[in-house]
Amino acid sequence: MRAPGSRTRVVAAIAAIFFATSCAPAPRRLLTQEEKIADLHWITSQFSQNYAPLEYKEARHGIRFDALKEKVFRDAAATRTNEEFYLLVHRFVSEFRDAHTASTLTAATLPARTTLAYLGFEGKREGSAVRVTKFLPTLNTQVFPVQAQDLIVALDGVPLVDAAKSELIPYRDLGNDEANLTYHLPKLFNRTSLAFPLPAPEKENATLTLVRGEQRLDVQVPWIVKDLYAFTAEQAQAAAQKAKPSDKPKPEAPGAERIAGMSEEEFFRRGFEGAIGLIDLTPGIVRLVLNTLPGKRFWNSFVFIDSAPSWLSRIVTGTLASASGLAATPLEELKENRVVPPGALFVPAAKNYPTYISHEKTAQGMRYIATMYLNTFTPADPEEQVLTEVKETLRALKQFGVTDLVIDLIDNGGGSLRLGLQIAQLLSQERITLPELQLKINETWLDEFETVSLNAALSDPEREVGRRVFRRLKADLDAGRRLSAPFSIHELYPFAVQPDPSIGASFRVVLLVNEMCASMCDIFAAVLQDNQKAKVVGARTMGAGGNVVVHSQAPNSNLVLNQTESLILRRDGSAIENNGVVPDTALPVNETVSKKYEPVRAKAIELF
Repeated sequence: MRAPGSRTRVVAAIAAIFFATSCAPAPRRLLTQEEKIADLHWITSQFSQNYAPLEYKEARHGIRFDALKEKVFRDAAATRTNEEFYLLVHRFVSEFRDAHTASTLTAATLPARTTLAYLGFEGKREGSAVRVTKFLPTLNTQVFPVQAQDLIVALDGVPLVDAAKSELIPYRDLGNDEANLTYHLPKLFNRTSLAFPLPAPEKENATLTLVRGEQRLDVQVPWIVKDLYAFTAEQAQAAAQKAKPSDKPKPEAPGAERIAGMSEEEFFRRGFEGAIGLIDLTPGIVRLVLNTLPGKRFWNSFVFIDSAPSWLSRIVTGTLASASGLAATPLEELKENRVVPPGALFVPAAKNYPTYISHEKTAQGMRYIATMYLNTFTPADPEEQVLTEVKETLRALKQFGVTDLVIDLIDNGGGSLRLGLQIAQLLSQERITLPELQLKINETWLDEFETVSLNAALSDPEREVGRRVFRRLKADLDAGRRLSAPFSIHELYPFAVQPDPSIGASFRVVLLVNEMCASMCDIFAAVLQDNQKAKVVGARTMGAGGNVVVHSQAPNSNLVLNQTESLILRRDGSAIENNGVVPDTALPVNETVSKKYEPVRAKAIELF
């Protein structure tokens, strides 16, 4: 247990790193043609030098990098505004159909820089529709024609799926058809000028076709087009007014001094939501910053960064959290997002990954079933502590006589490779076979392994493994190869992924996955399926099959580029990228959102 002083120092150090390296916002000035061309040279050179799946994408999707590059330079000459240029870049990057590879811009904390168009609510995808779940604090829901739990099926007479395919997906393609719909359908109703085209000026109103009970209705609501600065201030004020009278509203958009004063728990649970005001970053960015601290390896960044289902949700959640001072614990999050059977017994040790035991009816009669809510591989607490918690949880299940374990990975956006593999190993009494890794041979990887080979703080075996990998990468570079020869991930973590005899129980495991199970979640499911240690139930996972590195930033637009710089290969040699993990039992998970995915868990129990 660290002292409070050390905790504050850790948070302050993280805050300092963020503010020292954070991205400048999109500029206020109109970019010149020369500036646009300079930025395109920066962007395309990043693909040439650092993008691992370039040849893979060319073969899989029939694209040609040189042709795409020529076209984007040519089309840039026709862009008249900064926003047109941003959208052109987004379309170029989207051609690679890569969940980890994206171009993003940071919103400024000043007026008249970013425009927002919104309808006032958000929701979650449910099949080919969106179920309304939240409203902005400034909305009077008593007179608003859209109600909570309405199912919206069309926008201006166009089915939502078709609208997303034409209006949004061309600017951010995740490479998985179902993931694209889950990610984009809620965004149809809330857009910023930095990411997607805003509704045409002549479209002052939106006609929504919705289903309410047995009724099918067409309602008209106005598009509200507003400066992001004014919008955020209004929402923060409205959220503060709705907070409990005893709660003290916190100041808007506090700076680094506010972050330094947070507890570590508060900092991690919130990410940057509500803590840095208008800077539009997700918790995934925070975790990538953390991976730059001493002792962290950047190859742990197997996380789908922009994993928030709706951009607007960060505004709503952030402002309400700031006003109320409340932050959900993992257990509270579980109870809000999943059905917990009556009489469930929770395992006390399972703090980061809540786990409960329930008495369930199966084909073999009544049995005790354990369910673990594993919603991220970058939890709030240190990895060593989390791993200890998982071990204690599994030992408790063993003592209780439980052998059937459901692991809920739905919407898990990934995270630490090391932690994910160590948890996977805990579910096997034999040493598991890990995937292989191919690296884009670039300065980053070469420097990383040379640093490992020279790091006196590491053990002799770790330095020796680093030296061997560096030598192989150097040989591949000298041979003119783009990608390294495959090598086992065991070489990244010598001796770290080993069986633990103290667990001593073979669990029958079923994984619940969906199309938003990404990156390390893809890998976790693949490892357990390939080693025949788990059955997989749900929808094909996203297929974000490598680590993500953030390149910051283009010299004029200040655009940030996230790129995939490795490829993960499964036991049969196939790539996870764009393929994901095909479940043993397929279910349309996104159609069970309103039931909190309980039908998916019920199917898993049937398999026991």
